[in-house]
Amino acid sequence: MSGDRDADADAIARSAAVHHRRGIELARFAAGLRFAAQLAAHINYVSPVAGVGEELAKIDPRLARNPLIVPDKAMQEKSHAFRSLDQNEETAFEEKFER
Repeated sequence: MSGDRDADADAIARSAAVHHRRGIELARFAAGLRFAAQLAAHINYVSPVAGVGEELAKIDPRLARNPLIVPDKAMQEKSHAFRSLDQNEETAFEEKFER
């Protein structure tokens, strides 16, 4: 298997959390184009936020042209998502991470 992995991001805010609303606000902020572009510029990673390339070009056009940061069509065709774990694998990982 060749190519890169698709970018993905998940944010979880527990409904019983004391600052539930703040957690949601933080997740929305992190998913905003401006912040996502700044983050991609500083750590050079593929952002899961759609449209980040145009915003990144305002910060650094060179980075916005880098297919390892903003994948072009050829790179996108080679990328793939992580496979899902079956129930046994999921349980095994959970047990290891609980240690």
